[in-house]
Formats: sequence, C-alpha cells, structure tokens
Amino acid sequence: MTLFVVSGAFLAGLVAAGVPLALHLLNRRPKEEIPFPGLLFLLQSETKARSGGSWRRRLILLCRVLAVAALCLAFCQPFLSSVGVAPGRATVLLWDDSFSMQLPPGYARLKTRFEAALRETSPASPATVGIVRGSRILWNGPFTGDAEELLGFFRQNALNQSTSNFAEVARQSDFRLRELPAEKRRVLLFTDRQELPWRRTPREEAFENATEFCVIRPEPATVRNATVTGAELSTAPGSLTVRATVRNYSDALLPGTLYLELAGTRRASLPVDLKPGAEASFLLTAPVPAGDITGRIELETGDGLKPDNSFYFSRAAGHERTRAPAPEQHRVNLPALAVGVADAPAEVPREAAGKLLIWQDPAGLTPEVQEKLEKFLQSGGVCAVTLEASPRIATFLDRYSVRMSPGRAEERKLRKFGLFDFDHPVFRRIFEASGTGWNDVLVYRSCKVTLPPEAAVPIRFDNGAPAVAELPVGTGKLWLFMMKFTPESTSWAGHYSFLPFWRELEKYAAGTVAAAAPLPGDVVRLAQGERAEFDDGSGPKPVQAAGGFLTFDRPGNYRAGERFFSVNLPPEESDCAPDPVDDRAAQFRTAAPGAIVPAAAQTGGGKTELYAYFILAALLLLVSELALANRTAL
Repeated sequence: MTLFVVSGAFLAGLVAAGVPLALHLLNRRPKEEIPFPGLLFLLQSETKARSGGSWRRRLILLCRVLAVAALCLAFCQPFLSSVGVAPGRATVLLWDDSFSMQLPPGYARLKTRFEAALRETSPASPATVGIVRGSRILWNGPFTGDAEELLGFFRQNALNQSTSNFAEVARQSDFRLRELPAEKRRVLLFTDRQELPWRRTPREEAFENATEFCVIRPEPATVRNATVTGAELSTAPGSLTVRATVRNYSDALLPGTLYLELAGTRRASLPVDLKPGAEASFLLTAPVPAGDITGRIELETGDGLKPDNSFYFSRAAGHERTRAPAPEQHRVNLPALAVGVADAPAEVPREAAGKLLIWQDPAGLTPEVQEKLEKFLQSGGVCAVTLEASPRIATFLDRYSVRMSPGRAEERKLRKFGLFDFDHPVFRRIFEASGTGWNDVLVYRSCKVTLPPEAAVPIRFDNGAPAVAELPVGTGKLWLFMMKFTPESTSWAGHYSFLPFWRELEKYAAGTVAAAAPLPGDVVRLAQGERAEFDDGSGPKPVQAAGGFLTFDRPGNYRAGERFFSVNLPPEESDCAPDPVDDRAAQFRTAAPGAIVPAAAQTGGGKTELYAYFILAALLLLVSELALANRTAL
C-alpha cells in the first residue's frame, strides 16, 4: 500500500500550522528584573505556579498545531493505493460477455489474446478486469499486479451468456483509471464485430488524462449465423399455428430445419432454405395443448450458436393470440399541456382514452387518489408523475419502493440530460429524428431518488443520476419525472423534443408501440409469496428469487404466479457482420498527451480514502484543546 494525495497544492497550507506557534511566541513576556528584595519569596511562588501548568499549555499548543495540520492534509484528499508504487501504465481490460462471442474459431483466438493481455500484468503495470453484461459491468475489484488473480476471475466469470450494451464502459473505465497516478492509461475492449455494443454508447463520451482506447476484434472468420427473431401464436379449434420469423445474417445460402417445441417436446418440424441477408416467415402447426402454452422455436443450421437460434414464447390459457392487434391510436391534448404548464395552473390530470394519465399536482395525491391511481396502473394504464419535495409525493412513492434522498429531495443545481436508452420504444423513433439535441435541455431544479431494481431509466442526467424512470405496476407503467415542467424547474417544455416525446409516450400507453420485451439481465418484482419457475426446453424448474426479485439470467420461459415472461436475445445480438468502415473507437475522444495529472478527486475501488480520518482527528484534537483550555490559561 502506498500513500498518494489528490490535491498536493493544499500541502502549502501546512504553513498555517505554524500560526499557533507564532502567536505563542509573540505572547511570551520577557523576564523583568525586580530590584525590591522584599518580593523575592512572592516571585518564587509565582514561578512554581507557572511551572506546574506549563505542560498543559504545551499540550494545548500541540493540539492546535496538529489540528490545523490535519485539516490541511484532509483537503489534500490522501488515499492508500493497493499498488505498491506509482505504475508506469494502468490498463482496464473489458470483455464482451455476449452470446455471439461463442462463435468459433475467431472468438477462441480472441479469448487467447485476452488472457495474454492479462499475463502482461505486473506491479509496474497493474490492471483491472470488467465483464460487460448488458448495461452492467462486473469488476474484479481494485487494480492489481497479480496476473493469476485476474486470470482466475476471468475464467470463472466470462460465461458469454448475456447481451451487449456498452453504455457505461467509457464512464466507469475512466472513473477507475483515475485511481492511480499512472504515466500511461489505456482501455482495451475485446468484442466481436457487431453493431449492438455501440448502439447505446454516447458519441460525446470522452476519456480523460490522455487515455488510449483500443477495440480488439476477432480475426476475420466466416460468419454463418442465422436466428429466429420472432414468433406469433394463433389458435383455431384443435390446432396451434406459430408464425416464425427467421433472419439469415450471413452472405451465403443456409439450409436448416425449424422445430416447434411445446412443453419440452418437439411437435412439428419444417426444412427451410434461408437466403443470404434476408428475413422470411414460416408457419408451423401442431395440436393445441390444454391449458397454458409454453415453448420455443428452434433453428438448426450448424452455426454452433444454440442460444441465438432459439426463440421462446408463452401464453396463458384463454388468450387467443400472443400479439394482440394494435388498438386504435388515441390522441391527448398535448399543445394544451405544453401551454398549461407555462401559463396556467396545470394540476388537472389529463387522460388519453383511459391509457395515459399525466399528474402534476402533489397536493392532490390524497390517499383516495393514490388508491385510484393504483387501480389505474394495475389495469394497464400509464401514469406520468412529476416529482417535487412533498410529503404526499413521498408517501405515494413508498408504495413502489422509491425513496427520496433525505436532505437532497430537491436540488437547485443546473443539470443536462446525459445517457439515454436508445432501444426503448418511446425514444427509438424520436432519437433518429432529433439526434443529440436533447442534451440542450436544461434542468434547474430536480429530485434525487433511489429506485428499486426493477425500474428502468430511459433518461439520465449528465452525472448519471436518474432523470426519468419507468416502473412496472401490474400490467401498467409508472413514469417518474425528477422535475416539474415549470420554467423554474426546466426548459424542456419549450424544447422541440417535448411534444414528440409525449406523442410517443401516448402511443406507448395506447399499445400502438410494442413494449420492450424482457432481455437477459432484466429484473421483475415478485408478489408476496409468489413462486417462480424457469424452462429452457428441458422442463420447468424452480428459481430462487433474491429479495423478492426475479432476475432473467438467461433466455427461456419464466413463470411468476400467473404471469409468463418469455426472455429472448435482441435480434441484433445475432448479427455478427463486421462494423461499417468508420472506426467505432473514434466515438471516444481522448485528452491531449499533456493533460495527465497526478490523480483525480474521484473515489474508486482501488484506493482507500483517508480524508475522513484526518477530519475526525482534527475534531478530536480541537475537543481536547477545549478541554485543556478550560483548566488553564495561556
């Protein structure tokens, strides 16, 4: 462990530790000659009294000097690093843990290259490993120079059973690189040649401190991947028909066989010839089973990617189709909403044919209204609520395990929109039209909340905090906006993206935009006493739900009580075609080489912050000084 400081300039403040000593010296009185001999005994008595309290005065002086020094050291933000010396190079190694990384033979060689990079780790060149699973990154811990430790972590956790979403890669990697005062910093991303990892990556994300960013792809290999991208069920008396959509991502004609599997048993098969780069639909028919329907469509082409080549479906008994016809689109008086926010009281909720409810009146959230909103959500409605510091808002949020942060429920600080969920149905189309103009929206006053695990965050602020959140409630959705739409809170109501957003949210509420299907890694809350099962085609098995939440850790059919969840990969995950000609790594801007600093004022997993200990020491010294000063005077 080595001691480093973040703000070395504050070390100059240690000069202030000499101030109490200087004052003490200035207050010392020179010895005076007393010529009158009759006062000799009185002088000796006073000298003895003073010598008895001198040790207290010295302790008081020492406490004051040390307290000032401790405060100066606290401002320097010292920390202990797990790396013994200041390294010459610090490396973040990232592994794309998606299903498509299983493709042989190129990806086996890519794994070998990753392990070779791990073996280059040493105390002079420490590294940390991140396994990218969806939007989450599993880190091994702090930077370390132990290559065997990193190899063991990688081999145990790199399972290639997730999807690709690199939205957090740049921010978290840069966050960790600031832990060490290394001369050189680099991020090595090992991934395949597909588009999806970049789809949610902000184009303006930048690395600091002259960080080198490099994407390492597999060597060229023949891609022969095709997958089932969808399945729609319909029933007739005595028969079940499944329309399977299949996409061939390769540039060659692929022969294969489609299988319809119900409750773990193959019921129908169909030979198919898949044209290069094309999508086609095929019908498979089987006798309709009694009760609930669970199964999958499996495609066999010999490409070695079985998880990609299965599409799971489920349907509760009594439903005629798994995909209902889109209902009639309903309109909401959006211009009135925008005008009302700025110019008139907007406490009156507005509805869109019973599907979309916009609530902006915290005082009106009485217990009776909260019960009505709960029923509205449980029946499939979408409710949009603007948040502010209010007891009734806090009570309403408690229903859904959302907590406002004490003392910071409403922050008056300028924010901008930062990270977006590009794949969310509400944002998919309007992002294509408006680009990055959403980052011009200003938020002057916002709420800080803690969300439950099942909540999705379609929009985040530029500091990573949630700006808009979506919570599943029954068959409906609760949308939480961390700001009001008044001019004092945000400029969004006057921004060109405001009305398109509400139109898309209205379509989403009315069902004219398909809701996002659950993906591996998503989480859903279980009701009290509700049991969960998982079936990947080999029969249902009980699933342990941690803390009342069910995690979809791999594709398959999940059942929670009477609810079914069919979890599949996004179609793009199967697209292993090369990236376009332009280098995707160029989206990440790096600082100039001269911008390296000793360290940054960020807290990371590889260091132990010490500033709190110095502040505590200063307080204890000041308390000691007061206790001593009450017993003697300087």
